[in-house]
Amino acid sequence: MRRSTRKSSIGLLVEESRNPTGNFSTRFSLPSFLKRVEKLTDEQRNVIKKLGFGNLLLLTNQMLSKNLLVELMESWSCEESAFVLVPGMLKITSVDVALILGLRMVGDPLILKEDEPFSELEREYGAALWKRKIAVSALESRLESIGDEVNEDFIRTFILFMIGTILFPNTSGKVDSRYLSLLDDLDNIGRFSWGAAVLEDLIMWLNKRKETSVQYIGGCLILLQVWSYEHIDLARPALVESSLTFPRACRWENVRSHQRQWFTSQFKELQEHQIIWELKPTSEELKFDIIKELLEAQNEREDSSGFEYLATGDSVNDDGLQDESNVNNASEVQEQEAAEVLVQQPLASQHLPEVKKECIGYLSPLRCSALHKVDLELSSQSQNSSMNLVQQQEEAGVHVQQPLASQHLPGGKTESNGYLPTSCGSALHKVDLELSSRSQKSSMNFTIGNGNELIKRIQELEAENLELKKENGTLRMENGELRNQILLTDNFVARLEGLVMDDSYPL
Repeated sequence: MRRSTRKSSIGLLVEESRNPTGNFSTRFSLPSFLKRVEKLTDEQRNVIKKLGFGNLLLLTNQMLSKNLLVELMESWSCEESAFVLVPGMLKITSVDVALILGLRMVGDPLILKEDEPFSELEREYGAALWKRKIAVSALESRLESIGDEVNEDFIRTFILFMIGTILFPNTSGKVDSRYLSLLDDLDNIGRFSWGAAVLEDLIMWLNKRKETSVQYIGGCLILLQVWSYEHIDLARPALVESSLTFPRACRWENVRSHQRQWFTSQFKELQEHQIIWELKPTSEELKFDIIKELLEAQNEREDSSGFEYLATGDSVNDDGLQDESNVNNASEVQEQEAAEVLVQQPLASQHLPEVKKECIGYLSPLRCSALHKVDLELSSQSQNSSMNLVQQQEEAGVHVQQPLASQHLPGGKTESNGYLPTSCGSALHKVDLELSSRSQKSSMNFTIGNGNELIKRIQELEAENLELKKENGTLRMENGELRNQILLTDNFVARLEGLVMDDSYPL
């Protein structure tokens, strides 16, 4: 849920309208973060590493190239969640974030609850019930007073400071005090997917910039800048002469300064050979647990569903966390999207077409479950329909092939042909053709425009299956009646023979 416009931003809206595509301002501050990192003791560093943020302590000071970032922001497409460049579209993937920042992309989502009770811990950090904010400057002063101590206060304060300076910086220079609810149990801090939250927050700010031309930009801008270095051969700085190669944000020198016009012309003339469409982890990077667990999670989801989700559709608030209302509605949205993906496939009995996949994230378990469930239902219905049709056709064949008793009847002296009457055979042949026609129709590919039509089609298949079952029952009854008629005929013929051969045969 987005917050309402603050009173202090009213004046900014006027200024933004004068400069919709120009420069921007930001409270992202890598120098402030690195300055604080330099003051950490070895013991403090080790504690931060154990919580999963050790790779951020390796970052080097890089100046933001605002002209480069502005050009990227202008090429952003909110509809595609991608940068629309001349050679094609580029998306920021989960692998990109893991390689560049070295943060976890797998784990529990970060969620700020709207109804989170105001805690005593928030009060201790200077927040109030009517203003649940903590100034970044106050956090910096608190770290100064903590000094070299390693305790819970240091851990929470440093993480809040990291949130406000590089992970989820916003336009206010303050941190939402509800983050403390996530930091209450220090043992659980490492279980969260911090990297995924950083990506969602950055996408939210890119959308906001594109839709409203805001001048103040939040989000982890160093991620966006290094992502450009990695994917686009344009204004790339030199690589750092160091054995440190992970995370990739550490391996680039500062970018050279260029005018905005230079970037604009270079982006217009961008060629495909200047694009690296997908980052591949090196053999060394594959040794890191963050990369291994991400690739394993993606492989597991691909194996279970056959598809990989391509967008991070959950909206986030201005503090970089998913809003609880979005999480509550996730199940319904994910099932609908799973159905929309499935309608592009033929039935399970048909050959599946090749699916083109562009990775930006990963398929959530709910989407995976919904897709797999619908696929299984369609496959089961197709198989059941085929089995019923075969069974009915075989039974119809039995009806036709059962001979009558071949006897010489008195009077006409005519030998029976040994089969059912022509009218009965024609009726069964008609049913056989109808069943064959339905079998062919059931195996045809169908194309459905959306999830509602898919559900309607499934209901139609279920109705047809029910009709086939009824017809199957009718055929069974007719088969029984025909057998009775055959027995009666045999009995009648036997009586006639007895009358002819022996006058004493009882009537």
